[in-house]
Amino acid sequence: PEDEREARAVVDRVHEQIRDENYSAIYNESAQRFKSVGPEFKFLEVMRQYRTETGTFKKVTPVAYEVGVDSSAGKIYVFVDEVEFEKGRVRERLTLTRSESGKMQLWKLDWSSLH
Repeated sequence: PEDEREARAVVDRVHEQIRDENYSAIYNESAQRFKSVGPEFKFLEVMRQYRTETGTFKKVTPVAYEVGVDSSAGKIYVFVDEVEFEKGRVRERLTLTRSESGKMQLWKLDWSSLH
């Protein structure tokens, strides 16, 4: 319950940052593994391009919450949501994990278009 509340607070903050187009904050507050896939400027470029294609962020509908283990991250917390944008919907999967200091952080963000 405590882990889920803390993880949900991170998910809510990520959604606010997407809504506000504050992609730098998403990158900077995320786990090291999230950052290891590429430099910040590349992440910003991808997110801005996606925003251009999908339009504004409208709403989030929770679908599922899962707790599991990943061989690269240890214990993970996964939130599956349906996200509506101005020009379409995506299935979102946000994976979170705790840092070595115990802070809950975004570990992975996946979006798949729903048709």
